[in-house]
Amino acid sequence: MIVLLNGADLSVPVLGVDRAVEVKCRADGFRELYGWLDERDILIVKADRGEPLVVLRLSLAAEIAKPRAE
Repeated sequence: MIVLLNGADLSVPVLGVDRAVEVKCRADGFRELYGWLDERDILIVKADRGEPLVVLRLSLAAEIAKPRAE
């Protein structure tokens, strides 16, 4: 049985800790984020008095998370 953290969509282990992941999909709702990421690898966004967020393509996140042979 899979128990999700705080009703999250997914639970993903990151650095030995299960992380709650929320997934959102909109037909055209994130167009501006994709535009800002065009020809860039990573986007950092921040609201006033809010903690900065890092936005990157899932393929890059998977590459970063992939174990490396030493």
